[in-house]
Amino acid sequence: MQQCNEAGMAEIVQSSIPDKTLADGGHWACRPVRCSSCGGLHPFEVIRLLRTNGTKFSSEPWRDGWPHRYNFEVVGQLYTFYTIHLRDTSPAEFLELACRINRIFGVLISREGSEIQYFAPPAIRRLGIIWGEIVNGEPDFSAMNMVNGRKK
Repeated sequence: MQQCNEAGMAEIVQSSIPDKTLADGGHWACRPVRCSSCGGLHPFEVIRLLRTNGTKFSSEPWRDGWPHRYNFEVVGQLYTFYTIHLRDTSPAEFLELACRINRIFGVLISREGSEIQYFAPPAIRRLGIIWGEIVNGEPDFSAMNMVNGRKK
């Protein structure tokens, strides 16, 4: 399993992962880069969104045993990322995306070859849908916590 630490994240953030992406051929369509089959975002785009203040995010419920999809909203535009596309990442992209997903959604993701493995403690699974917004480069869950506090 990859280690997510601040030193590693700082190195990745300064890496060659572009802020704006172009289609890389294959089954990817242009701007924002999406899969022509499922319409899901390319991992490059998810990294870019998770670096962008104001991006709203949410997970899917755990009904399939893992959250197979994450949703994003920027300026009223809705986007979806399917975790099957973690297979399409470079090692640096995978590490950054796995670290950000772990930090935001509490899901540990590892990859060996084309096989992706997911793990989350039972407490994370019981939370259901996790949602929030990127504020000052960090995930902010204050609205979710306020809503969940009212439900008790």
